[in-house]
Amino acid sequence: MEQMQEYRPRRRRRKKQSILTAAPLLICVIAFGVVYLLTGCFGLNKGTDNRPADQPTTPAIETEAPAETAAPAATETAAPSETEAPATETGEESTETGETEPTEAPTEAPTEAASGKPEFTTVGEGYFDDALFVGDSRTNGLEIYDPPSYGADFYCGTSMTIFGVLDSTESVHGTTGFANVLQAKDYGKVYLMFGINECGYDTEMFVDSYREVVETVRKYQPNAIIYIQSILYVTQSKENAMPVFASEKLKEKNRAIAELANDRDIFYLEVNDALNDGTDHLPEDYTGDGVHLKASNYKYWKEYLYEHAIVDADHPAEAAPVDIIDD
Repeated sequence: MEQMQEYRPRRRRRKKQSILTAAPLLICVIAFGVVYLLTGCFGLNKGTDNRPADQPTTPAIETEAPAETAAPAATETAAPSETEAPATETGEESTETGETEPTEAPTEAPTEAASGKPEFTTVGEGYFDDALFVGDSRTNGLEIYDPPSYGADFYCGTSMTIFGVLDSTESVHGTTGFANVLQAKDYGKVYLMFGINECGYDTEMFVDSYREVVETVRKYQPNAIIYIQSILYVTQSKENAMPVFASEKLKEKNRAIAELANDRDIFYLEVNDALNDGTDHLPEDYTGDGVHLKASNYKYWKEYLYEHAIVDADHPAEAAPVDIIDD
């Protein structure tokens, strides 16, 4: 009996310990069951999709938010697609009325710009019958050896410069002085070439005087096309002997006077394209002194002028000759 009494208490003690050990597990199971029943029966979990970001499940809302905003984004892109059809219809109507669609403007702008700038045309000798050539001894050589037309007039002289042409006393058909010559006859074209005698002068000073001459021509010849011809290069050997004639210096001045052209009624002509040895110098065999062309080589200058003419209603031209240069 004593042994039985001692044994029973030990069994009660063990049973109490097992119950206490299992209690937390039971509580968890019961709590989980309650949560499950509540969320399943009352739909508490269904409202989290539309709740703002103050809910504990913020990451879930952030991932769903773009999905919710994706629908409006799609409708926003869909809206322009609905208005695109009317835009196309109005675009077709605008083309009928002469207006252009916004998408066509970039392609039409260059075309308009290109069409607004006259292109050079090859002409015949008659185009130069109403032309006046103004310049120094190089222009004088063109007059003597191979003028573009025997009907053209020449106002030129040895050592004439852009600084002195307005006060010069050369004459044309008995009329003396540059301004008087310009007033004595209506010219359709006026060709200018200066610069070889002005190589040692400042470019800005040179251009200012050139601009004054152009303005004087325009004043007395409002309907004439003004052609600004480039300063012709010299030979490499001439440049070596006299660096003042260096091609780089001539290019600088040519770039400056080219800015005086507006491509409407004043045009720049790069005559050096026809008289270039490939190194931006006058070919050695084209000249005897390194500066002036030989008589037989003025034809290259003349050919360039024939191929670079502006023709319009006010300045017509006959058909171009088949061969300008007979080699």
